[in-house]
Amino acid sequence: MNTTNKKELPGNQTGADLEKHGKFVISLDFELLYGMNDKSKLERWQRTAAGAREVIPKMLSLFQQYQMHVTWGIVGMLYAHNKEEWKENVPLRIPQYEDKRFSNYEQMEDLGENEIEDALHFAPSLIRQIEATEYQEIASHTFSHYYCMEKGQTKKDFMADIKKSIEVAGRTGKEVKSLIFPKNQFQNAYMDILADQGILAVRGNESGFMYQASEAGESLLKRGVRLLDSFWNLSGYHDYALDKLEILSGVVNIPSSRLFRPYSHKLRILERFKLNRIKGQMRHAAKHGRVFHLWWHPHNFGGNQVENLANLQSILDYYKLLQQRYGMQSASMQEIAEERLQKCI
Repeated sequence: MNTTNKKELPGNQTGADLEKHGKFVISLDFELLYGMNDKSKLERWQRTAAGAREVIPKMLSLFQQYQMHVTWGIVGMLYAHNKEEWKENVPLRIPQYEDKRFSNYEQMEDLGENEIEDALHFAPSLIRQIEATEYQEIASHTFSHYYCMEKGQTKKDFMADIKKSIEVAGRTGKEVKSLIFPKNQFQNAYMDILADQGILAVRGNESGFMYQASEAGESLLKRGVRLLDSFWNLSGYHDYALDKLEILSGVVNIPSSRLFRPYSHKLRILERFKLNRIKGQMRHAAKHGRVFHLWWHPHNFGGNQVENLANLQSILDYYKLLQQRYGMQSASMQEIAEERLQKCI
């Protein structure tokens, strides 16, 4: 079963045609409050997550308009319709992080009764909208927003989490083939588990010290260099030749190329540099027949929605220009992985 909702490729392109062209991949980390563990910033997180619920239908409308193949990594807990179902879905093994802030099981008693009372922890209606939109791939962002590099968690805990994530998505008829690691905590040692569960693709991290996976706490230096690199080309284009994508235990690593940072009023004079940085990477990939992978969290666009959606439309307009000029094509993570694995046969 192919979990990407699609009919035919835009422009009647065949699989053979696609092999000649660059690919534009978009992946999203859909988590609402499950990825926001700093209680001191809870009020701000709540506003941001609430904004995600407003902006997701607007993004879906744009994706449909531009026929974008988008991968949605969804935290499995969001599938629950109510608190009772949420509790019933708790795996037999859960991670015992040394820092309890990272465990979303710790907030069980804080949950509302259902999506109407607690729209920041339950999202089945939004997931149905994503599933109903053409060209969207349903992927996993783990069941509990699982941190693969934090102290206290184990490989067996991760296996239980991934099985549950795939199970809850499967109840809506979706077969999960891609996974996005929370906090980009890419864990090489867990690839065999993913392969056993039928996962074909994971999103890895860009090359360079500032993009390497680490525990939740990061140095200001790494964060600062990453910020500068999002405006000016300090570290390269971060696009990839499809036939060179790494395969780990049968799972294709499709590294990210750029985080699509949200609009910032404080940094508004730099907005054009941010967009030009992304477009420059897209153009390089299109001209050289490589893969460019853009990602963000829907809640990143929850504030300043007018500006963020305008920026997204600008990127999608530029993609269409590259499609016309160089034949660039939109592809989900699953589609990239299937094409890469096909080349190995």
